[in-house]
Amino acid sequence: MKASQSLHPDRIFYNGNLITMADHAGTAVAILNGAICAVGSDREIIGLAGPDTERTDLAGKTMLPGFYDTHGHFPSAGLVAISSENCNSPPMGSMEKIDDIVQLTIDAAWQNFEENAKGSIEVGKLADFVVLESDPFSGGILAVKNIDVMETIVGGKTVYRKTR
Repeated sequence: MKASQSLHPDRIFYNGNLITMADHAGTAVAILNGAICAVGSDREIIGLAGPDTERTDLAGKTMLPGFYDTHGHFPSAGLVAISSENCNSPPMGSMEKIDDIVQLTIDAAWQNFEENAKGSIEVGKLADFVVLESDPFSGGILAVKNIDVMETIVGGKTVYRKTR
């Protein structure tokens, strides 16, 4: 387990398929003050929780770091059309390999000189995640379009949750 705190986390996510984009693996993550304070096994992370810790069972769903745009957009539709990231596979878009998704996470953070704050699920980084109903790396690029986003977390707080 990688951890950097002695207080109870504000929120934990457990029982998940974490794709960290880093050199470690885990099934659970703990959040304190909007940042990742621990990544590890369910047992390790649940053990950090206090009585006021919000607990989220991912139920086997996949958690990825948030996707980041590598550049700003002017409020012009034409400029957005030529400069935005199109996550569709050909012929609609340019996403041909699962590795292209990596460019929206850790690579995009690096391009913005923010790789120390975002782009992967690591201790000390911002708690910005997307929870997907399944693993986008397991079904090939054409399967990605059928994967539902279940929840989006920014700064440790849910900003979107799919309703049934």
